[in-house]
Amino acid sequence: MFSLFAPAAPIHQPFGRGARRQMPLMIFAVGLAASASATAAQSGAAQSAAVPSDAVMAATTAAKPPTFDPIAFFAGATEGRGRLKIIFERRHAVAVHGHGRVAADGALILDQIVEGAGDDAPAKRQWTFRAAGPGGYTGTLTDATSPVAGTVVGARLHLHFRVKRGVVADQWLDLAPDGQSAHNRMTFRMIGVVVGRLDETIRRVPS
Repeated sequence: MFSLFAPAAPIHQPFGRGARRQMPLMIFAVGLAASASATAAQSGAAQSAAVPSDAVMAATTAAKPPTFDPIAFFAGATEGRGRLKIIFERRHAVAVHGHGRVAADGALILDQIVEGAGDDAPAKRQWTFRAAGPGGYTGTLTDATSPVAGTVVGARLHLHFRVKRGVVADQWLDLAPDGQSAHNRMTFRMIGVVVGRLDETIRRVPS
């Protein structure tokens, strides 16, 4: 019967006394070699992970969305098509024809003709727009009763200004990946209540 307290069977030792003295050194050397091999493998893997291939870098660069430069986007001819909804009124189709030019001081002067916003005749308006620090813009608008403040974050431009009767306008323009069009969403609020919305697509017109 097996017993925990039974004497252990003698262990056969195939090595002589000299070989047994060298065993610790051999084990130590093998351990160093294995450790060095593992360290080299880990270092190689880390370098491979840290340094992406050219294909990966190219794909990353191509996938990065463009930064919205409103002065460059609105320079030249643009055309907007959208729908405007004012509270208590039916929805209107809106068309905006624009032509922008860059002044000597770098400011954008954008002239627009707006059709279908509920008026019998097309309305004319003018924007001026200039850079004001990193990611910031300031300007004027014919219809606004306050300066226009703009902020760019990546491919999105946010504009904020006031119009008549105390209405506050917030405008978000999202640049398309090809840089040739932008989705414009505009909200009008009076004492915090939404009184109008505009949803529009603006496209650059080839010259």
